[in-house]
Amino acid sequence: MEELDKRINKLINKLNTVENVNNLNIPILDGFKVLKNEIDSDSNIIFVASKDNIIEQFLTEGTIDETITIEKKINKIINEIDKQVKKNPLYKNKKYITKYKNYNNGTFDYNIYVQDIITGTSTSPSFIRQLNAYFIEPLGREFCQVSISAGRYKISKEFKLINDINKLEEDIIIKDLEKSLLYILDNLNYKNK
Repeated sequence: MEELDKRINKLINKLNTVENVNNLNIPILDGFKVLKNEIDSDSNIIFVASKDNIIEQFLTEGTIDETITIEKKINKIINEIDKQVKKNPLYKNKKYITKYKNYNNGTFDYNIYVQDIITGTSTSPSFIRQLNAYFIEPLGREFCQVSISAGRYKISKEFKLINDINKLEEDIIIKDLEKSLLYILDNLNYKNK
């Protein structure tokens, strides 16, 4: 019976998520092709769109309890990523995610993080750079993430990992991603407003 209750609660949470997300106007960047635009019971992805080597994503983990702050939820996500990262020797002694800034579009408060996803081999490492904007949609308490990523970049003097960059706001990749992300965030709002 307990297993059935868990499945019923998961289904109710997913249905609430669908309803809450359908009330949002989520912009997709011009020229981007939608690769996935469906909500299923096994995925947190609402949509994925891409153009060239840039990917835009919108994800939600569903409704969160009012006692959970956005900071706690983000820390939980980072801790889960840490578990995976520790298995990859390319990440040894490297910072791969860091807080970038807070941002408000007049409707939502965003916590923006920069993340490097390191790929390749020890002799030829590369990375994908991603900006993640986390927010709690206040009406339904949906924990959401909007991401924009680009790459694969070969690690070099020109393309450094975030732990080797003195001022993140001066990095050319971050500046380009931030323009796109802020356009999305500035235009993300409720459909009925």
